[in-house]
Amino acid sequence: MLGLFIAFGAFMLWSAAKTEKEETKAKVASANAGNTGESRAVNQNVAGGDSRAQRPTPSPSPPQQIQNPIDLSLVKSEVITALEGWATATRGHDLDAHMSYYADSLSTYYNRNSVSSAYVRSDRARAFTRFYRLDVQLANITVSPDPSGVFATATFDKTWNFEGEKYSSGAVRQMAWLSKVNDHWLITGEKDLKVIYVNR
Repeated sequence: MLGLFIAFGAFMLWSAAKTEKEETKAKVASANAGNTGESRAVNQNVAGGDSRAQRPTPSPSPPQQIQNPIDLSLVKSEVITALEGWATATRGHDLDAHMSYYADSLSTYYNRNSVSSAYVRSDRARAFTRFYRLDVQLANITVSPDPSGVFATATFDKTWNFEGEKYSSGAVRQMAWLSKVNDHWLITGEKDLKVIYVNR
């Protein structure tokens, strides 16, 4: 009988030890599984799984380009240079050079509107034919460019002394409209504002 109790007790101790050993294995396995999942998540983040880590930082937008402002003082200088060239061509008795300062059409030409450069040429040709000396001088030039720097209005005193078949001299306050075409200032209109004096 005593042997039976001893055998039974041994069996119980062996069973308890086995259960404890299995529970320990289960805990270890569970812990390893958790560590493996964390390692996998870390690896995914490193390899590009974390979109936040891989999202590129947006580059700042380039600054908006600002157009350079028009240099109105330069516009005034260019217009005055064109008008002086126009007068110089007259003094040089060079009709072709004189006409090179005119646009193809003029909105105003003294008492006429909408005339062609051909009309202006025929009108000026009479003076170039009748007078061998065409002395034209400009003074008190005032230039008013528009904000675009492409159009301008100029007012000035013009005096002349013409010699030829007849003699003519005088002075007027004149206005001219100009436009910049292919980097050249061309006259698109002209008229007298005030007659100062005329000698014939």
